[in-house]
Amino acid sequence: MTIEITLDATDEKIVALLRDNGRMSNRAVGRELDLSESAVRKRLKRMIDANAIAYGLIVDVSASGMTSAGWLKVKVKPGHAREVADLLAGSDQCVLCAITSGEWAIRAYVYAETAAAMAFHLEELLGRDGVIGAHFRPTVGHTRHRYEYVILSQSEHIDRWRVASI
Repeated sequence: MTIEITLDATDEKIVALLRDNGRMSNRAVGRELDLSESAVRKRLKRMIDANAIAYGLIVDVSASGMTSAGWLKVKVKPGHAREVADLLAGSDQCVLCAITSGEWAIRAYVYAETAAAMAFHLEELLGRDGVIGAHFRPTVGHTRHRYEYVILSQSEHIDRWRVASI
């Protein structure tokens, strides 16, 4: 069951501590904030139950042997955006997938083991019903990535960003 909550100052301090050290124990967080271990545990459970936060593991794609990664934009026939986006988002190669406005209705960050494997996946995508075109731009470097903010909601109309991945 998902409940809506608003994070108070103490919740935000807990999130900040865990963002800096995700392996910090509830007891250590409590010591830092002058809270009992039980109070920290209850606050974390409330935030998790509300989908305000989620624990996760972040893997460096390049360390996993993936050598081809970048941004994909996809042009689809009217009425096919959700179907194609769901297909793309469900693939092992997709890290992030979003439906956007404009001519290129889908944007995704994708990766593959090699450039040849990426080309194969793109050809496969282009053969799908409803797909008009796809354009891939390889990533040549990263300047910043904030892992602490991701969208947890499955809602088609996202009202707000939720703090996650502590």
